Parts: sequence; C-alpha cells; structure tokens
Amino acid sequence: MPTPKNQLGVNWILVPIMADKWVCLNGQLMPENQASIPITDRGFLFGDGLFTTLRVEQGQVEFWQSHLERLVHQCHQLRLVFPQLDFKWIEELIRLNLAHKGIWRLKMMITGGDERYLSLPLRQSSIQLVTLQSYKLEPFTPCRLTLYPSPIVKPTAYLKSLSYLDRLYVYDYANLKGYDDAVVCNCEAYLLETAFSNLFWIKNCQLYIPDPSLSYLQGIFLTNLIKYLKFPIHFFKGGIEDIPNEATIFISNSLNHLRPVTEIDHRIFSRHLDLEKQLQEVIQLALSNNRYP
Repeated sequence: MPTPKNQLGVNWILVPIMADKWVCLNGQLMPENQASIPITDRGFLFGDGLFTTLRVEQGQVEFWQSHLERLVHQCHQLRLVFPQLDFKWIEELIRLNLAHKGIWRLKMMITGGDERYLSLPLRQSSIQLVTLQSYKLEPFTPCRLTLYPSPIVKPTAYLKSLSYLDRLYVYDYANLKGYDDAVVCNCEAYLLETAFSNLFWIKNCQLYIPDPSLSYLQGIFLTNLIKYLKFPIHFFKGGIEDIPNEATIFISNSLNHLRPVTEIDHRIFSRHLDLEKQLQEVIQLALSNNRYP
C-alpha cells in the first residue's frame, strides 16, 4: 500500500518520535543527514545568498512577517529572484522535530544559483534550505563588550549574507579576550553593531541607535521593539567616547531578544532595573501581535 502524502505532496511520517533532525530542502522534507547541495552552488562557492534567523517558542514563530519582508527586499537588492517559501513547510518542520515546546532556532537560507560567473546578474535561486534546531537561551545577565581594533568596511554589511566569516572572526576575537562580544566601527570610528547583535542605548526616555545611513544590519527585533516602545528616536554618529555616562546600554537580536551592557572596553555603565522591566513588558506586547500561527 502506498505511503500517504500530505497537502505538500511530501510523505507523512507516521512514527510518533523521530531520532533524526529534519530539514526542508527546496520544499522537500527530509532527515538532515540526507540533505546535500551541489558543489557548483554559488552559496558554497562565494557565499552568494541570504538567510534569516527566527526564534520559535512553544511552536510559534516570532516576527514571521517582518523576517519574510526583509528577505524578499534583500533578495531584490541582491538581484536574486525570490523563490517560493510556504509557511506550511515550517509547520511540518516544527511537527517533525517535535518543536512545540521550548525555544528553537529557525533558519531560512536562499542561495544565488549555480552559475560560476563573477558578477551578480538577475538570477534564480538554486537552494532554499530551512533548518530548525533546539536553542539554549543565553541568560538575561549583563554582558561585557570590547571594541574590535580595526574598522569594518563591507559593502554588504546591511545584508543578512551567507558570507558570515567576518562576524565569526569578530566574535572569536571578543571571546579570546574574555568578552561576550565586540563592537565594530567604520573608518570614521562610528559605532555600528556587534558581531551578532544591534547596539542601542537609552537616556531620559530617549532612544539612541546608530544612524541607519551607516553600513550595518538593522535587526528585525530592534525594529519591532522601536515600534512598540514609542520613545523619541535619535540617530547617532559617533564613537564610544560620545555615549554619555548616564546612558543605559543594550544589545538585541531575534534569538536572545535583549541583554544589558555594563562594560565596553573598560568603560563601565550602570543598569536600570525599572527600565529593563519596562522593556520586557514592551517586548511581550510586541510578541503578542507578532507570533505565528
């Protein structure tokens, strides 16, 4: 008797508990150890492609629409035809990986075809890969940052590019010095972001973020937090010395949400617990309107 199929045309898995991790490759659900990509893929050869990372908690995807819109927009910026991405694939992935409890990292990747030309013409994607992994949440504890010693000048810094080695290098630099992450600057010594997070600070109910005209990745979490926080926003161009001593500093990303910063390269900043509580309440408000399904 043939194996029953679901509405996606993919074989249903009838075993209630699976030892394998499951992924979705080009719309097909399969065990992770059966997934492969061709050696001619431009994502493998050049890091040509994009990705986005979403937090899944208790089986619900956070800020799905914002992540999808950014992925579509950045595909357009990279002259990459946006492929079909069906949310039903993600629902199936959550089911197969038994991810209805706890916190999980959902990663969606799109690569730039399989031609070897050294240019970026309008092109079709060749690989669409969706993965889901259990995630150990970092504790909501203060973090210490260092400054990366060299300016970071990268024309694709504003893209969530598959070419990610530079960020790993920055993060490793911080860890080797005993810090949690490193803040990168441009050639004018303007603060931009950390390896994996956005940087912002608050003073007197005024919110300060690096100027969006600077070359850095504007994160989905911070973008949504700003909408609900409703503090006056100031775009900042300056160095660490330009942050006032009274500022309360945070880093943010989609997986860990928020962490307070108490040190940047030996400069100490204070925590404000009432403000942290207020931000947590705003985060819950934002999430109440941005969980899917």
